Amino acid sequence: MYLPIIVASLFYGWKGGLAFAVLGGFLLGPLMPIDVAGNIMQEPINWLYRMVFFVMIGVIVGLASNTLKRYLIMQIEFYIKDPETHVPLITQLVGKPGTHPLRDNIKGALLIQVRFTNQYDVIDLIGNESYIELIKILGDRIKSVIKENGILYQTYR
Repeated sequence: MYLPIIVASLFYGWKGGLAFAVLGGFLLGPLMPIDVAGNIMQEPINWLYRMVFFVMIGVIVGLASNTLKRYLIMQIEFYIKDPETHVPLITQLVGKPGTHPLRDNIKGALLIQVRFTNQYDVIDLIGNESYIELIKILGDRIKSVIKENGILYQTYR
């Protein structure tokens, strides 16, 4: 019975694990006799005790699954978007294997690269927070010029 509870927890999180644990506890508890031949039913303490362990396993595995899913989503967001400026990174330009966003979606493409060769000097002069705001403002201005016809990417920082 632990395997279905663990699988449900992995797919549906702690709520799914809790639901399957309670369902499993009732199916193996008051609905199942302790002795089938003698038709002797279980004492409530027996199946409640078992249900507590089912619930603990379901909730713990579900919470671990939810935490892992949140971590993986955070890693994907760090891969596709700069965490400070929220501008998509150049890694999105590559796209999925077998596809090419520019070739598949746009008939003609123009690539413009804006590069700060002295970015560390600028950071030393105005500070990191001001530099990030400068990049955001620059990104917003470029987006306003290219509108829906273009895609803005940030290569690296």
